[in-house]
This record gives sequence, structure tokens and C-alpha cells, in this order.
Amino acid sequence: MFIHLLNRTEKEILIDLLMRLANIDNTFDRNEMDYVLAIHLKHEVDMKTDPNRSVQQLCSSIKKDASRVIILQEMLRLARIDGEFAEPERVLIDEVAKYFKITAEKFIEIDRWVKSGLTWSANGTQIITSLNTVKLRRF
Repeated sequence: MFIHLLNRTEKEILIDLLMRLANIDNTFDRNEMDYVLAIHLKHEVDMKTDPNRSVQQLCSSIKKDASRVIILQEMLRLARIDGEFAEPERVLIDEVAKYFKITAEKFIEIDRWVKSGLTWSANGTQIITSLNTVKLRRF
């Protein structure tokens, strides 16, 4: 939703972190793939990771607080999109939040924002699909 506010480098780091997150539990399910692919296509960012850069190195490249919140929000959204928030996903997201210097209170606020957004989207999808007119993908 706010990815357009990121610069090219920040978008590349976002994709890198999302790809790492999606693969962290050794499964890259359809919802996760669709989500990352949609970002790739909409924002014209390569779907790649740089295995030579650590998470800390990636995070240290993000200087603006707003960009940090956007990236963390997108990671939380991806982690929750399949209905599961697995422990390895939590560990990576906590690591990113630590490097971004996100307080526990701010983290909770961002996570609530993500959960309410996913609920809003799921409710809208349910209403629209109940009309039997359109089949929507869930992001």
C-alpha cells in the first residue's frame, strides 16, 4: 500500500527481505508467491536476494523511519497472509525490527495495523465473492 513511497534501493531491499521471509520455513506457498510477485510487477523490482549481504547489512541501508515501518509492515503482512505466523518468520521479523530500532510498542501498533488490514481485506473478499460474480485472489 505504501511501497510507492520507497526509493528503488529500498524496494530492492524489501523484495530481498520478503524473499528470505517467504523461504524461511522452506515453503513458498501460493499466497506468498502471489504477494511477492504482485510487488515485483507493480513496482518493477527484481525478485532476487543477495546471499552475500546479511540481514543487518540490508537493514543498515534503510535510513528513513517511514521506510523502515513500511518494510516491516510488508514483512508482517507476508508472514500473516497464509494464516500462519511461524516461529522462523517471527525470528526474522524480530531481527529486522531490532536493526530498524522499532520499539516494542511501535511493533505492536504496526502488527495491529497489519491484522486489521488483512481482516478488512478478507471481509471485503467474502462479500464480493458471495455475490458469485467475481473470484478474487487474497493478498
